[in-house]
Amino acid sequence: MAIQEKLATGQGKFTPRYPELGTGPVSYDDAVSEEFFLAEREAVFKRSWLKVGRVDQLPRIGSFFTRELVGLGSIVIVKQADGTVKALHNVCAHRGNKVVWQEHPAEETKGSCKAFTCKYHGWRYGLDGKVDHVTNEEQFFDLDKGALGMPELHCDTWAGFIFVNFDPHAQPLRSFLGEKFTAVESYPFEKMTEHYGYKTKVKGNWKLSIDTILEWYHPPYVHGRFIDRDVSKAEKLVPPPDSYYYDLFTSHMLNSVPGPPQLPPRKPGELGPAQRNQRWIYKLLRAGLFGPDDVQDIGHCPTSSTPATSSPGATTPTGCSRTSRCRSGPATSTSPTSTGPRRSGSTATSSISTSRRRAMPRSVSPRR
Repeated sequence: MAIQEKLATGQGKFTPRYPELGTGPVSYDDAVSEEFFLAEREAVFKRSWLKVGRVDQLPRIGSFFTRELVGLGSIVIVKQADGTVKALHNVCAHRGNKVVWQEHPAEETKGSCKAFTCKYHGWRYGLDGKVDHVTNEEQFFDLDKGALGMPELHCDTWAGFIFVNFDPHAQPLRSFLGEKFTAVESYPFEKMTEHYGYKTKVKGNWKLSIDTILEWYHPPYVHGRFIDRDVSKAEKLVPPPDSYYYDLFTSHMLNSVPGPPQLPPRKPGELGPAQRNQRWIYKLLRAGLFGPDDVQDIGHCPTSSTPATSSPGATTPTGCSRTSRCRSGPATSTSPTSTGPRRSGSTATSSISTSRRRAMPRSVSPRR
């Protein structure tokens, strides 16, 4: 049975469930308008909680990593002496120089230290961002050292994921995520010990990347070499759109897709010639997908991970992730994922992680 027939739900397309969206051509003005982009930066990215990494990346007191968020600024995520995590603007209180960097100030970095030292004039900052040393302090007039520091921004964690918010009046993280995410909080993300990722630059508006992720109309052509060199065969191996799971709710959406069928085992010594198709890529990464045809090998998923009911816009609920692999030993760190805005006509960095740790549905900030 073809994968399309096996996975098709018969529940129809997603759009008819929201008739107010209409079925006519979609305007792309919001992807090319500079005015719209600037409004998005203020209304979406500077007000939303942005995922910047995982607590696994901060194994000890003083561990840190930086994030370069396009259009928002450079920040430092650092583990405090009490085990909490803080986010600091990566800027010196003296002359505004970037404080934390290694080989090149524009590149992200990570490491561990007892304090941060500005490479410009040697001002030193504690892990909490407060100034604890000013070079030639006696030469300054009326210097209130206690009022100086690397400005702090809102930072909180959920299920081991680290979020930041640039809004001084940000709502609490849990309130922002809502009850839908509470249902998957107990999923054992910390047991996902295999990680794969890559980073690329997208010369286009950030919504182009989001729109591509939300549809699987393109894989037989964009990713054809990983599926089958024969396009007609690749088209038959891609799951149909109506087999996906979509769920819209306040400020977010959940989207998940079914994974490919299990690959047939090969007998020892019968590997055959190397082939650049779906077999090796799916066997290695499982393509970051999950669904009813995949297998679970980390034990029973928490009951709270499986939605009891479907929302009005949901189709084909798949429950918890089925591609995550559990291995013994310490968890590896997760490469940060860029979440800054991407503007039309400019180069922005997009980091996409094909990770078993990220096999759960992801949230997407709304368009405004």
